[in-house]
Amino acid sequence: MNKERLQKEVDDNYSFFKRHKNEISPEYAEKFVLIRQQKFIDYYSTKEDAITAGRSEYEDGLFSVQKVSDEMVDLGSIGYALHVYSQDYAFAII
Repeated sequence: MNKERLQKEVDDNYSFFKRHKNEISPEYAEKFVLIRQQKFIDYYSTKEDAITAGRSEYEDGLFSVQKVSDEMVDLGSIGYALHVYSQDYAFAII
């Protein structure tokens, strides 16, 4: 997995989420959204379910998971992504 490619996917997805968060239906509040290539893919009740779906759907491991919440936590450009490397997968929880 190319770390630069992963970082670009994470950065692009996080920017997309911030710009389009207000378009998410209130019914998905407090759920976890799977994001891929700056698109909201689906919503899950748990972070683990979203990660499992991402791993299953995207063999390259390039996806992000974000909690749908009114509270935005800004940890800075380095700290907001948790990169997880496991076997052939690399993804980010943002």
